[in-house]
Amino acid sequence: MKKSTLLWSAPKPKLCEEAPRIQTSNNYTQIEQETMTYKVDLKPSGERDLKKLPLSVQKAVSLVIDSLKQNPRPVGVQKLSGYNLYRLRVEKHYRFIYEIDDKAKTVLVLIIGPRWDVYKNLRNF
Repeated sequence: MKKSTLLWSAPKPKLCEEAPRIQTSNNYTQIEQETMTYKVDLKPSGERDLKKLPLSVQKAVSLVIDSLKQNPRPVGVQKLSGYNLYRLRVEKHYRFIYEIDDKAKTVLVLIIGPRWDVYKNLRNF
């Protein structure tokens, strides 16, 4: 069987220098993110729970809590059914429960701890 030669190839797309840049929309989103900062508070019980955790987990939780200022609903967050609360996983076995008040732009961290303890303590809310 003979090898066929390629008679036609798709033309390469030409870059148009006159096309508008999308910087204006990037500036808009940056401005929107700056104005959408939330205040993050820890309930006293949440502070006690945080101090009980191992140091490596405390650092990881602190980083995640700081990131909630910009985005209170990051990837991986789940809304708890039956409650107006959200759950976020940190490391493998640790969770923290928090609530979001969009009108006041605040996030209140309620419970922090190992998965099995967090859901037991959730019954008190």
